[in-house]
Amino acid sequence: MTGKRRRYGRAWKRIRDRYAAKHPNCERCGAPTEEIHHITPLCEGGGYDDTNLMALCRRCHKWIHERAKDCQYLASLIPGLDAEPELKEELLKDAKELEEKFLKGEG
Repeated sequence: MTGKRRRYGRAWKRIRDRYAAKHPNCERCGAPTEEIHHITPLCEGGGYDDTNLMALCRRCHKWIHERAKDCQYLASLIPGLDAEPELKEELLKDAKELEEKFLKGEG
């Protein structure tokens, strides 16, 4: 492996397999589980505990990541938002919370 650091190792595989066994169906659409998603990404301080994981099919996992990109893109269209980093952070946080509620069936 040249120049690329591994993000996941054997421990993640065990966690992922255990979570998938407990959640055999996609938590969005009910299709068979194919991937495990971190609700709060590791790079944003998310962890490997069950409350931060979600069993998904590939289609729903892709949808979630596309929605996150959409939120970031929409925030970038608001004039002057980059000059207001606290407001930008708050808007992105609100969008993420709404998405998480939606994914959990609460909204």
